Amino acid sequence: MNLKVIFAKTWNVPSRWGEKLGWNWLVYNPGVFLEFALVARRNAPMFASSLVEIFPGAKRWCDIGAGTGQFVQAFRRMGMQADGFEYSATGRAFARVQGIGLGRFDLAATVPLDLHGKYDVVFSLEVGEHIPEPLSRGFVRVLTSAAPVVVVTCAGPGQPGHGHINCQPKEFWTGIFENEGYREDSESLGKLISKLRTHKRLSPFLIDNLMVFKATAREAVQH
Repeated sequence: MNLKVIFAKTWNVPSRWGEKLGWNWLVYNPGVFLEFALVARRNAPMFASSLVEIFPGAKRWCDIGAGTGQFVQAFRRMGMQADGFEYSATGRAFARVQGIGLGRFDLAATVPLDLHGKYDVVFSLEVGEHIPEPLSRGFVRVLTSAAPVVVVTCAGPGQPGHGHINCQPKEFWTGIFENEGYREDSESLGKLISKLRTHKRLSPFLIDNLMVFKATAREAVQH
């Protein structure tokens, strides 16, 4: 057994106990966030460069549920304006150590986060499955408040992972986005998937779970 597997098992045990006991601080313990950070550090440059190629006019980017800030950092290294928001204090602390400042958002707050169309593209990667189902609509509203284009991945039914409590089929999320005035952007999705598939080391879930939504004409005017 190699050191990577031993490390993962060391932190997985308390995480699983946290899931049984309902203790989020134990589910998302520092070892789990370190694991998240290592995976994100590998994926971020490939994913960010692909997004920039598919949306060449976008200059202002936002990551909702930014984790440890790896994707925000990847965009900044490409000269883009990029901000990130994360619920977990542990995730934000990891980001600060790397010099990446992240804002806080809380879906249980009266006003979770309203970004008033400040960005060109907002993305959120593998976040929706960690959110209680009753807060799903609030999560989508945060995304649609940020930008006219939303790129999102959410774990589907049966996908394993730490703290997965809301694994839904894509149709679940599509319906919520449509109610908020956003439609699927099949053309951009197809181009993005084709580009991402050229990166052989990219985690498959970033392709398998990918969705792209664009504001309808009425919503786009408001942005």
